[in-house]
Amino acid sequence: MRSAIKSRFAPAPHPLYVPHAPRTVCVMLDSRMTDSPISDLIEAVGKNASRATVEALCEAALEAQFGLRMTNVPRRAIPNEPFTTEAGDHLRMATESIPDGRTLLKAFADPELSGANFPEFAINARIDGREMFEMLLKCENLDGVMLCSAVTFGASVIGLRTIRELLELTPGQLVDRAAARKSAATPGAATR
Repeated sequence: MRSAIKSRFAPAPHPLYVPHAPRTVCVMLDSRMTDSPISDLIEAVGKNASRATVEALCEAALEAQFGLRMTNVPRRAIPNEPFTTEAGDHLRMATESIPDGRTLLKAFADPELSGANFPEFAINARIDGREMFEMLLKCENLDGVMLCSAVTFGASVIGLRTIRELLELTPGQLVDRAAARKSAATPGAATR
C-alpha cells in the first residue's frame, strides 16, 4: 500500500515494513498543540548548522514526541491511547529516500501542529523521540530519521551514528552539554 505523503525529494515516499521492535505509539484523532519547539530548532539548523545548533536539536528530540504516518495499524489500537506493538504486527511507516541513497524514517516534529498545518501528510500516530531512536537502531533497513518541520517544508536528517552516540550519553552529560551551549551563547560568559 502506498502512502499519500507528498515529498520534496521523491515523487512519493514508500512505506517500509519495520521488523518488530518494542515500541509504543499513540494513534491520534485531533490537534491540541500550537507551539513548535522542535520545528523552531529544525529551522535554526537550516539557517546555521553549527555543532551547538545540531546538538540542541538532537538532544531536544530525545524528549519530544513525533508524528508518524502508519498503515496496517492493529485494530486493538484505540485512538489517543498508547499501545505497544507485538511480534505479529505488520506496521508500515512512511520513509523517505534521499539523493545520497539513504532511506530515512519520516517523522513529523510537533505532531499536532504538523497535522493541522499539513493535513495531506495524514499523520496518524505519535512516538516519543527516545523510543523512535531506539527503534531505528534495531532496524536494518533504515539509515536514520528525517525530522520534518511543522511550520515549513524544512527538515533535518539525523543519522544512525549520531543517534547511537546520543543514546550513549548519560543524563548528566546531556545537562553539561546544554549548559556549555548556553554559556557559549551568552555574551561575555567566558570572562565571568
